[in-house]
Amino acid sequence: MWFKASPFKGIIKKNFHLFVNPLLSRRGNYSLFIIHYSLLNAGGGKGANQAVAAARLGISTKIVGRVGNDSFGQQLLTSLQTANVDTTGVVVDENIHTGVAVIAVDARGENSIIVVPGANHSINNTDVERLINLLSDATALLLQLEIPLEFAMSAAKVAQKMGVKVILVPAPMPVSFPDDFYGLIDIIISCPDN
Repeated sequence: MWFKASPFKGIIKKNFHLFVNPLLSRRGNYSLFIIHYSLLNAGGGKGANQAVAAARLGISTKIVGRVGNDSFGQQLLTSLQTANVDTTGVVVDENIHTGVAVIAVDARGENSIIVVPGANHSINNTDVERLINLLSDATALLLQLEIPLEFAMSAAKVAQKMGVKVILVPAPMPVSFPDDFYGLIDIIISCPDN
């Protein structure tokens, strides 16, 4: 995500997921079969949600990433554009589907999440190159780890070289986090449940 407002500007290196959220009366073991009659279908993902939040605060926000050439990708792009997030940095990938997360939430608010990363895991060096063009007047780059770690690190290196602050939400936290990544980060936003 790229923010631009007075005086703050930034970019979110994205992850997109379409959330399909059945609200459950209860959760159970793996073998439990539950029928429920409520379903919420909404755009999201850490990067997309953060981009919308920044835009709602009046910050000029750009997002870089990938969606699939499918109805989910179109829904996400429309949602971001409606929230005044600049999506010109988003590629519609013809070769893979948009990332999807199915979140089952029980009556206590406890959830289980199944993520199928899709286009989020197709992020590559061309996306980092596209990011370079957008960082020239950015104040901050906000990263999450729902994209491949190596490209999150590449984006952070580029931002650091350009004097752009790097903010990392290390979620989902990988089992092995490279020590040299810490030197690229200005601010870490911790999410204990991730």
